[in-house]
Amino acid sequence: MKSIHDLPQAEEQAHIEHLFRSAYRWAQSILLLPSGQTPSGLLGVVAASWRSIDEDIQAVTKANTNVTPACKIGCSTCCVQDVQVSTPELLLLGMELHDNPHHVIVRDRARRIVELRQAGRLSPAQRYAGGIACPLLINRQCSSYDQRPTPCRGYFSADLGACKADWAQRKNPEKKAGVPIIASVAWRAATIRMAVDAAMLDVGLEVERVELSAGLHALDAAEPDIIERWARGEPVFKGQCDFTGDYPAILRQSTKNLGV
Repeated sequence: MKSIHDLPQAEEQAHIEHLFRSAYRWAQSILLLPSGQTPSGLLGVVAASWRSIDEDIQAVTKANTNVTPACKIGCSTCCVQDVQVSTPELLLLGMELHDNPHHVIVRDRARRIVELRQAGRLSPAQRYAGGIACPLLINRQCSSYDQRPTPCRGYFSADLGACKADWAQRKNPEKKAGVPIIASVAWRAATIRMAVDAAMLDVGLEVERVELSAGLHALDAAEPDIIERWARGEPVFKGQCDFTGDYPAILRQSTKNLGV
C-alpha cells in the first residue's frame, strides 16, 4: 500500500487533531444525555458517525480534485484483507445482519475463516493470496454496504489499474508495486471512529478492536441481549474473540495528548 498525501503532512496533521477533538466532544455531548445512554441511543451515535465519515469524505474528495477515488461497484480486490473494527460498530453491524438475506452464508464464511486462523492456516498474506473474501462480500458486492465498518468507508484507491495489477500478482508479493491509497481520506475516517470510540470508553463502555470475521463469528454465538448488556457496561466480547492490541490504551493516550 502506498499513501497519496493530497495535503501537506503538517496541514493534514492539524486537520486530524481538530477533527478528533470535534468528534469526541460531539459524541460526548450525546452520550452524557439520558437518551444517549440507551442501546438505541448509543448505536445511534455510531450510525451518525458513519454518516459524518461519508459526508467528510465527500467534502474532502470534492475539494481536492487532483486525487480522485477510483473505486467502482464490483471492484472488490480490497475485500480479501483482514479488517479491524471496533466493538461498537461491530454491534451495530450485527444488529442489521439478521435482516441480511445472505445471513447464513455470512455466518458460515465467518466461521470458516476463524477455523482456518485458529489452525494457523490463514495469515493475512495467505488470505490475500488465496482470495478469501470478507464474509459480507456476495457476488463481488458488499451485502451490508450501508453498515460497512469504518476501515471500508475510508479505504479508497487512486488507481484502478494498480488495484488490478496488485491483484494479478497476489501470489508473488515480491512483484507487487502496491496500491496508492488516499491518505487524508483514510486518516480522517479513522480519526472520527477513534474519537467516538474514546468518548464511549470514557463513559464506561467496552471498546475493543477485533478482526471483522472473528467479530461476526462471535456475534453469531452471542446471547440475544448482547447490545443491552454492552450498554450497561458489561464486557460482552471478552473471551470470545482475540482483540487486536491494547486499543483502550491507544484511545486514552490520544485523548490525553489532545487535551480532551
